[in-house]
Amino acid sequence: MQYLDILGHETWVSVPDKDREPLLLLHGGLTSTAHMLQVGNFLDPKYRVSAFDRRGHGRTADSAEPFHYDTMADETIAVLEAIGGPSHIVGWSDGGNIGLIVASRRPDLVKRLVVIGSNFWV
Repeated sequence: MQYLDILGHETWVSVPDKDREPLLLLHGGLTSTAHMLQVGNFLDPKYRVSAFDRRGHGRTADSAEPFHYDTMADETIAVLEAIGGPSHIVGWSDGGNIGLIVASRRPDLVKRLVVIGSNFWV
């Protein structure tokens, strides 16, 4: 667990040092990775489970930038690039919405996408 500079903002990121298939968990709105990492415990034997707290969530400070799915997708793309590239993604609620945007913009970074409780149609 560490802080990385993601698009000029200090962001809390959990990236285990394991040589397994990468999987990134994306938390819902007004929550944090704490909930998602509990799910990650079940996936850990097969995957290198990573997660991060978006701006204004959990251990990542807020900023003056307004909350918007496009900027949250930018942040997620930057995290994926910082932690090593293509990954499976599991997103819950807002995290699923962001996963859908990331997959549509940068399919090269998404191996598989699982969305839970997300908006299919905006």
